[in-house]
Amino acid sequence: MPETVGIRQAKAQLSRLVRRALRGDSVTLTHRGQPVARIVPITETDKSVEARIEELKRRGWIEDQTDAPVALPKLVVEGDLAQQYLREDREAG
Repeated sequence: MPETVGIRQAKAQLSRLVRRALRGDSVTLTHRGQPVARIVPITETDKSVEARIEELKRRGWIEDQTDAPVALPKLVVEGDLAQQYLREDREAG
């Protein structure tokens, strides 16, 4: 069960509360009895996208893209069909 601590008490016991976070626990901080903040352990999802991608590369789960980007075929719409679809979409709006 998460511990609840007042801000004054938390200031006096910050080192102990950080050690709890290192063990995976979370602590809710209160001000005048109302929850206002939480001390929680940092998880994998707290890392930047770049750091997570580098970790996946290091583990061998993904690789850098070495191929040139795939060229998509040009979209050809005959007549004024594209304008018609756009007009219908705007009117349905």
